[in-house]
Amino acid sequence: MARIMSRQTRLTAVFWTKSIPGLVLTIAGLGLILISTSQHPTDIKVAVIGLVIIGVGVSLVFRNKSFLIGAKGEKMVSNALAGFPEDWYVFNDVIVGDTQIDHILICPKGVYAIETKHYRGTISGKADAPDWWQFIQSRQTKMYNPIRQAFHHARALGKYLQGVGYNEIWVEPVVVFSHPEVKLDVTSPEASVIYLSQLKKLLDSRKQDMSPQECADISANLNTYIVWDTKKSRLLTRWLPISVFIIAIFVGVWWVISERPVTTEAPKESVTSQQDAPKTEAPKEIVISWQDASKYVGQIKTVQGKIIRTYSGDKAWEMNFDGNYKKTLTVVIFSKYFSNFPNGIDKYRDESVRLKGKIVSNEYENYSRPQIIIERPEQIEIGK
Repeated sequence: MARIMSRQTRLTAVFWTKSIPGLVLTIAGLGLILISTSQHPTDIKVAVIGLVIIGVGVSLVFRNKSFLIGAKGEKMVSNALAGFPEDWYVFNDVIVGDTQIDHILICPKGVYAIETKHYRGTISGKADAPDWWQFIQSRQTKMYNPIRQAFHHARALGKYLQGVGYNEIWVEPVVVFSHPEVKLDVTSPEASVIYLSQLKKLLDSRKQDMSPQECADISANLNTYIVWDTKKSRLLTRWLPISVFIIAIFVGVWWVISERPVTTEAPKESVTSQQDAPKTEAPKEIVISWQDASKYVGQIKTVQGKIIRTYSGDKAWEMNFDGNYKKTLTVVIFSKYFSNFPNGIDKYRDESVRLKGKIVSNEYENYSRPQIIIERPEQIEIGK
């Protein structure tokens, strides 16, 4: 078995790295939907925004699926290279100089820079053309000439080897198409463009050019460089930008959550604690008239007025301060809270009350009115 000096991980890592914005947006959208459904009634606008954000996030993730397809092809080539003798050295997914090389093979038969393409359909092109074409049935897609990529990789690797004293080594570029449903219609006299099934035959046809010791020395030198360069660049090129982006997204979601008022039950103080506590002047509660309720939609307020009408329906109970109940403030108790009012709400009719709750806007058919949501009897004081 050949010695695998580095594993194929880059394209898979790139997929997850590039998918992080989409995943974060998806989570943020779900958070907004949960926030909207926690309100009574549901905040439709926030829910719709959440759905839109989820849609954008999912589309961003799916846009990166080509990286997983490429990773599959590189894995197939890596497995094929691993089957060669133990004095052959394989580097998968490495960066040398300013370029990323899919596979580097160092063996007694030479040094190779291998570019992998996992495309299906018919691939057509010439070695000197800037672009090639992929044909799948009636659809054609332009692609960058992979031979140019392979030569660029070979030159970068050759430059590195010269810099560390290996001046006589020629790096041979090879392009491998790994998909089982690919057909090649290419002209390439300068570099090998082959199917994956032809890789072993190509390498077997080459003559021995280096000793096993030379291969070991070159591989050890290259491995030291790759490990150091990877550690040096990973923080700045990958994790730092991702971390900043994630923090920014979650700060934004936290801000949205913290800005939305939430109804909370005031803690009940025992008689003993009230007697023992030092007497301090409580802040004066701001009370508004029921006529002004429409000015405070979305806020928790204390409202006072006289109830002149009550109505007990199957889904909600209502109390009104004015005969024109379709346009003025309505007190609403939803059916889920009926059990908190075992004696109903008729006792509040013709009584002056003070209520504390969240004021919302109710849009129904051809009218709009403010509502205050009540969940417990403790929110209503009679005789105020």
